[in-house]
Amino acid sequence: MDKGRVGLEWVSAAEGPRFVQVVTDFSHRIRNFGPVGRSEGVDRQLLLRKLEAAKLATEGMKLRAAFAKQAREMKESSAVFFL
Repeated sequence: MDKGRVGLEWVSAAEGPRFVQVVTDFSHRIRNFGPVGRSEGVDRQLLLRKLEAAKLATEGMKLRAAFAKQAREMKESSAVFFL
């Protein structure tokens, strides 16, 4: 996918008008790209396979997040572990 389809902005809860502007700008940018895959010139079947692969890759993120949490807790408790 085109990198322009992804965005990350930090907006404080106290910045309501800025949040609206960020979302509005992003929405306009995405609409200009058109449907996913078309502007990138990707075949529909290839796109579906890639999206499925991305889905499977992110499912493991829950497990990685759990390990990260456990590692953080171990570090905070000053525990020492050897692998």
